[in-house]
Amino acid sequence: MQVRQKIWDLTQKEAPTIGIQYKIINTGTINRWGNKELVYDKRRFTYPCANKNDLINTFPTRTFLLGKKIIIASMGSLKLLLDDKSEFFPSMPLLVIYNNEDLLNKLYLLLSSKLLNWYLLTTFKNAGMAGFKLRYGDLENIPIPNLQTINIDSNKIDECVYKAYNLTKEEIEIIEKELI
Repeated sequence: MQVRQKIWDLTQKEAPTIGIQYKIINTGTINRWGNKELVYDKRRFTYPCANKNDLINTFPTRTFLLGKKIIIASMGSLKLLLDDKSEFFPSMPLLVIYNNEDLLNKLYLLLSSKLLNWYLLTTFKNAGMAGFKLRYGDLENIPIPNLQTINIDSNKIDECVYKAYNLTKEEIEIIEKELI
């Protein structure tokens, strides 16, 4: 059975059962679940959900979605979602990073920084497209410092990331100017 047959719209009455449901998201709704309609197979959903067990049984290779993860939409611009409660089931073409839960928070903050946005925009820019498109293989080519040794303050993400990469004042000015 396909995903489209498993998606339904969550209503107030069904809200208490949310723990056994996944919230379905795509590139347009990654950070706007419930605030923007998801259109799937010509059907519109305001609160698209599916039963967790049904999806896992249908897609056994996606069991990695059960844990904490970063979900990335990168068509044009970078949109990130840190799913620390395993509430979301991403439809394609979203990228998912899962691994050591301790490092996911730091990686999420790193990917949220101006520096990484600038790097992705300048490195993975697609001809004829505003912004960039990131693929799984591209993630491996991102120069990421040892996250074990980085201390990232969520209130000072950019400062911490610039420091982790040992950027000069001049380099920071170039990045900040180009992102405006």
